[in-house]
Amino acid sequence: MRYSAEHKAQTREKLLEAAHRALHAGGAEGLGVAGVTADAGLTHGAFYAHFESKEALVAETVSRASVRMRERFVQRTAGLSPADAFRAQIDHYLSPAHLEVMAGYLLPALSNDAVRVGGAVRDSYEQNAETLVELMQSLVDGLGLNDPHLARSMTAEMVGALSLARAAHDEAHTQRILEASHDALLRRVGLA
Repeated sequence: MRYSAEHKAQTREKLLEAAHRALHAGGAEGLGVAGVTADAGLTHGAFYAHFESKEALVAETVSRASVRMRERFVQRTAGLSPADAFRAQIDHYLSPAHLEVMAGYLLPALSNDAVRVGGAVRDSYEQNAETLVELMQSLVDGLGLNDPHLARSMTAEMVGALSLARAAHDEAHTQRILEASHDALLRRVGLA
């Protein structure tokens, strides 16, 4: 049976959305083709008609997450002064809402997996990280700061803080981690 191009695109989209959910929930190593296809309401055959491997699916899902991250950043910071744009990004990234597995960026969810999986997945992960560094660099540049390493350092702190906050077993400890990083980042650029 031949499917229309629209049907094929919709099927691919279902697989990518299911993979996105699976990556947030269990990382790259926890993602399985059977689980993704079941979540998408599809068969293994449908999966292999769109992706040659699990790795190809994960790599494309992470690449798409970079595009989404950039789009949401632009929406969040549009029309704001440089200081307000910086605050908006830090407030957003280090918010309690990002502690929810499905709400946050993929970087904290995949940081352990990227080392082990390699290949196209690792390349996509690195590109996702570089996208966040570029976004942070645009904020640093907007503030008129001339430090070529600041954005990368801030990105590392944000991803690390979110990872540690997610792992904390105590809500008060979680909040302290988020607040400490939030306040330190604002201080580093003279906004606190």
